[in-house]
Amino acid sequence: MASYDSEAELQALVDEQVPEGTYLEFKSQRVSEKPVDQATNDLATEVSALANSAGGALIIGIEEQVGKDSPSVASGLNGLTNPRWRAEWLSSKLEERIHPAIEGLLVTEVPISAGGWCIVIAVPQSLRAPHQSFDKKYYARRQFQKIAMSHYEVEDVRNRHRVRRPEVKLSIVFSQGVLVELVLENIGDSPVFHLNIVVPDEAKSALNIEAPALTDGISALNPGERLSFHLGTIQQLFRHEILKRDTLIEVLYKHEDGSSGRRFIVFNLSNHDKSVIARTDVDRLRDELSKQLKEVTNSLSRIVEVLDLTLGAIASPTGLSISADTLTRLPGSKDTPKKWNPDLLTSQGFQEVLGCDKKLASRLHRHFQHRAYDTQKLSEVEGLNSETLKKIHERLELPGESLDGA
Repeated sequence: MASYDSEAELQALVDEQVPEGTYLEFKSQRVSEKPVDQATNDLATEVSALANSAGGALIIGIEEQVGKDSPSVASGLNGLTNPRWRAEWLSSKLEERIHPAIEGLLVTEVPISAGGWCIVIAVPQSLRAPHQSFDKKYYARRQFQKIAMSHYEVEDVRNRHRVRRPEVKLSIVFSQGVLVELVLENIGDSPVFHLNIVVPDEAKSALNIEAPALTDGISALNPGERLSFHLGTIQQLFRHEILKRDTLIEVLYKHEDGSSGRRFIVFNLSNHDKSVIARTDVDRLRDELSKQLKEVTNSLSRIVEVLDLTLGAIASPTGLSISADTLTRLPGSKDTPKKWNPDLLTSQGFQEVLGCDKKLASRLHRHFQHRAYDTQKLSEVEGLNSETLKKIHERLELPGESLDGA
């Protein structure tokens, strides 16, 4: 529920022509011109109806545009100016007229720049309901109006605090298809305190109970807060027979009024044996990425095939991947050096320069790449004959070194 504690928030109600409803009631400043008893009795009825229902706000100082068969809408700000009508005074008048008193009822003033002030009455949904108005009747809020409650409605409200909406949810979740998690969540409207998760001793050794929150407890869990605890993988947990029997896991906690709460689940891993684990968003995203990567890989493969067909003709019959630097070294170029540096040649380069087969070219390439730490002499390279050795001395040269002892 909005706080309505500033002029800007009140003006927004007017600008947006917000209608009255289950949680909102408007009164113009003219209510302060009525006799005090009549005005405060009417307000007591409206406030008690909100407390007996879902709570809400009653704002004095907002003009209404009344619809024929529809709720009134906010149409203007017109602050109070009657010096008697202050927040503290009105709060005491309401307390006199509503029984039992509404705990948490908040009456505040919001100054208006045009002059005067609005009074905002914030009404909580009461756990002490039903609340009786000045006329000894009980009222409830229905859509945009108050109505007198029938007997069964009064009893339903009286039992509201006994049938409390669950505030804590405890569950087992299978994440990413393989991970088992214990999830604790506050699904209520108020914090819960002193939470302790209880796991049977015989199951503790099988489960990953290491998080401090599981061993030491949790001081508080706010509305909407969700905690997940990793218990292990399905494969790990299936090794433990104790987890294939019904195991009670519970959480004990305190409500804000000091009363105790308890939620529990029965965990039996055998119930999930051979079952279909629900696919998560992560699973679906992983599959989609794999599919897209496969498509990209296939596209790249087709590009490589096209390049091979296109560039193969350009490089033939050498088979070299020719750069501008290499072209200057080819026979026929005026810049072609007299001899090649074997450290700069690939196995294909050795094959072209020496006219040898692929195997020997590969061995020569490996020899020159490893010669700094390999004791093998050039003449000891397998498959090297005298003709190829002669070409090596004619066409290859290490800058500043001789190949004779290589």
